[in-house]
Amino acid sequence: MSRQPPRARIPSKARLLELVRSQGGDAGWTVIDQGLSAGSNLAVGVAAGRAGGEQLLGEFTVAFSVYLLAMGFSRALFSEPLLSLPVQQGQRAERAAVTCVAVGALATGGVVALAGALLSSSVLIAVGLVLPALLVQDLLRFVAIRVRRARRAAALDGIWVLALLLTWPILTATRSAAVLVLLWGAGAAAAALYGLIQTPPASPRASWRWWHTDARRVGGLLVVDSVVHSLAAQATVFGLVGLLGASALGQLRAAQLLLGPASTLLVAFNSFVLPRLTSRGSGVPRRLAVQLSVLSAGAAVVAVAVSVLAAPLLEQLFFGDVVSVPLGFLLLVALLPVVTGASAGFVLHLKAMRDLRTWTAFRVTLVVLQVPLVLGAAHVGGLDRAVQALVLQALIVTCGDVLAWRLTLRSRARSERGQQASGPDVPLAPGSPQGAPEQERGGDHEVRGVDEDVVGQGQQGEAEHQLDRGGAER
Repeated sequence: MSRQPPRARIPSKARLLELVRSQGGDAGWTVIDQGLSAGSNLAVGVAAGRAGGEQLLGEFTVAFSVYLLAMGFSRALFSEPLLSLPVQQGQRAERAAVTCVAVGALATGGVVALAGALLSSSVLIAVGLVLPALLVQDLLRFVAIRVRRARRAAALDGIWVLALLLTWPILTATRSAAVLVLLWGAGAAAAALYGLIQTPPASPRASWRWWHTDARRVGGLLVVDSVVHSLAAQATVFGLVGLLGASALGQLRAAQLLLGPASTLLVAFNSFVLPRLTSRGSGVPRRLAVQLSVLSAGAAVVAVAVSVLAAPLLEQLFFGDVVSVPLGFLLLVALLPVVTGASAGFVLHLKAMRDLRTWTAFRVTLVVLQVPLVLGAAHVGGLDRAVQALVLQALIVTCGDVLAWRLTLRSRARSERGQQASGPDVPLAPGSPQGAPEQERGGDHEVRGVDEDVVGQGQQGEAEHQLDRGGAER
């Protein structure tokens, strides 16, 4: 049998130029979109700090935490499963996801508003009223990035930021957290309306069929992690308020706002990489997970360094003389995005393989430790000790991500060796559960594109195990 001549290797400079030419524009718009998205949250946080100091900022942070809880469920159930599927003509999956999120958001918003009425909390009532607009707008951003229309995603968040700028005099004059939430949600509603014109919702019946047949398997595992993670985060927030008061929570939120570029960059990184992983037909070397993690952590370090250097100017610009964040405390909080970014590549690889069972088990176990660890530290040593405990817990979770990745790869390798020895009659789809025939997966993993080199280089084995579809990082 004649051997085929080896493929000519593309020079590294030509590869880089081709990569920049084909993906640079979309990458830039993805970063701009994420910056605008963070800017909408930043604007309300800054307005709260200017209007009412740490007390009002802490009250708004409680409302924002309720939104994060609902958003975590929505992304796990609908957004990330959507990103794990191939793009189809007619936006059938996208339209079905919009309907699913809208129905879920209306139900969740009603529950939150009812709880606010029973507790006589105007803030919770306001959150319940604006929650549908917030969650639909969040999904529409993922839809635009999924179909490689990052400019449309940036337009969605640009509308939101513009609406907040138009209401800026009211935001900075009010002393009511409920008014802040309502104006914040009104901007999201304007952006969501624009997105719905581009991607109208599907019928409820078609949407249920999509979720049950295509999204349920991935969404089920992700929602378990999201539920546990979100409940632990909210328990930590409310526990800190009970132990240290809203002002301490406001100081923590102010530090997070000053370090916003780091978190923004990490989310943009994941949002850009994951849709391209789903479209790859060739295998990705294991070392790519390490390379992505190093790249993610390095980007976080650079963003944190820039944020810390600019912190005095930003603090004066954002809060004036109302809120002050000590440098030592800011450096402590700055460790969180760096530690989190160190495991990004391993999590991306696991989601791309659609094998999340071991990772979910590790995450659930380790995240549960957060509440007693952080609240115990806060009780003993105040806010500084609480943040130190958060950093320690993030480091533990990162180590768990790496261990889950290694165990998953080892288990898959053993399974593949066993299948080769026994000669299975039914081929398995890459990334599908053991024993699941390829026909059940849809057989759509033969897609190849220009962006094969977007997330890695030097893939010498075109016949390596193909990546199936991935989901977006929370």
